[in-house]
Amino acid sequence: MEITKDEVSIPALGPPKTEGPTTRVKGSDGLALSGIYTLGYNFNVKSGVKLLVGRPFYSTPQESDGLSREGVVSFTYSYRF
Repeated sequence: MEITKDEVSIPALGPPKTEGPTTRVKGSDGLALSGIYTLGYNFNVKSGVKLLVGRPFYSTPQESDGLSREGVVSFTYSYRF
């Protein structure tokens, strides 16, 4: 679980994240809730696949980071050597 405030740092005015000035994005106040689900299968000790699906359950009218998506899907094949 990650809880963050809805402020965006401005890299041009200072270092991102914890330092430098921030600005509030109008319409981004409130709760945003997302979920990520993963499913994996190993064929053997060396190889396997993983499926990741993420989607928002509830979001604010304006996303402060600009990354509003309906959903995200990622399929990965891994080989350990």
